[in-house]
Amino acid sequence: VDTSMGEVELTVGAYGKMLEERANVKATYIGKPNRYVFEMALKTMDIEFHDNLIPGMSG
Repeated sequence: VDTSMGEVELTVGAYGKMLEERANVKATYIGKPNRYVFEMALKTMDIEFHDNLIPGMSG
């Protein structure tokens, strides 16, 4: 629930929780910037991690 705009409103997490319960699955919530997000993007594009320059990421 978010009140930053003055009124109470449901946010992504609330909708995610409803879908999670209805589908009977456990969701994984990932914020950005998160290494997992970048790794999945690179994997999707078939690009090796060591072939890229991502500011703030090492390894």
